[in-house]
Amino acid sequence: MKKALVIMIVLSFHLPVSPESLITQKVCVGEKAELPCNFKVAKDFMDMVLMYIQKEVVGRDEVVYEYSYGKEINTSQNEKYKNRSVKVLNNFTVHLKDITTEDRGRYKCIILQKTDSGLTMIHTSTIDLEVYALYSEPQVLMEPNAGIQYGDFVNLTCNSKGGYPQADILWTVISGNVTLKVIHRTKTVPYGKNNTSYYLNSTAMIHVTEDAVITCSVEHSALYEIKTSVNYSLHVSPPLTSHPSPTVWIAVLFLIILLSVLPVIWFMRKKQCSKKSYHFPVTRRNKQPVKITADVGEETAEKLEGAENNYIAEYVELEMPLKMDT
Repeated sequence: MKKALVIMIVLSFHLPVSPESLITQKVCVGEKAELPCNFKVAKDFMDMVLMYIQKEVVGRDEVVYEYSYGKEINTSQNEKYKNRSVKVLNNFTVHLKDITTEDRGRYKCIILQKTDSGLTMIHTSTIDLEVYALYSEPQVLMEPNAGIQYGDFVNLTCNSKGGYPQADILWTVISGNVTLKVIHRTKTVPYGKNNTSYYLNSTAMIHVTEDAVITCSVEHSALYEIKTSVNYSLHVSPPLTSHPSPTVWIAVLFLIILLSVLPVIWFMRKKQCSKKSYHFPVTRRNKQPVKITADVGEETAEKLEGAENNYIAEYVELEMPLKMDT
């Protein structure tokens, strides 16, 4: 009896009641999570305590792991945690393997000491388990995917899946030495078994005038990770030079000819309008009077005015058509 009393005193010395602490753990899907109680005791005294790891669930708690007086038991263990949890070392840390997004949440570690008056809680701690899933490498798709012409509008799509929690998609379009600003819209859809991850779909439209290199990235802020797609090279055909149709060429040629002929017609019309008929009597060499008619300009008519009494031979030098009236 004295020996038992001594043991209880020593046990109380090694197991002081500790204030509740909060521990945050991050783990990716498929990996193993640590649920530490952060409470160390001598191995000899582990057989004298009870320990529970419980997950807080609305309306009830789920027992993840239970340890009773030196042995692991599963009397109250929830089915979803069987064969997945195991205690390691002597600090009451529990490993939970094959993590899924459904395992995220708050867990509580409770350690009880058996005394003469019953069970006394000597330690509690809280673990917030944050679960992440990595997104697949994003992929860039483009419509149309060939025959891009100068000035075309191109629709871009970026997809990534299997990640958790939600993430953002960023676009980078480098054209020449300029990084273009891309306005896009991202849609997040539940994905995978039991909708425990997400599928990301981002769409954007760009106006292309020259070759460009396009990438999209998934920014997982919780893991401080950025996953970027491979470079997508966009090749733009040069602007097309339009050639006039044969009809246009004919019309242009006709216009040139017309513009060339019009001045000639105008000049001839003007010259014709400036002429007038002039009648004057002359005398033949045989002294027979005859009447001469000529269509002449004003300047020539003035010359003829003063030449009425001359011989016809004198008018030949005027180089004008004469009509002799008989």
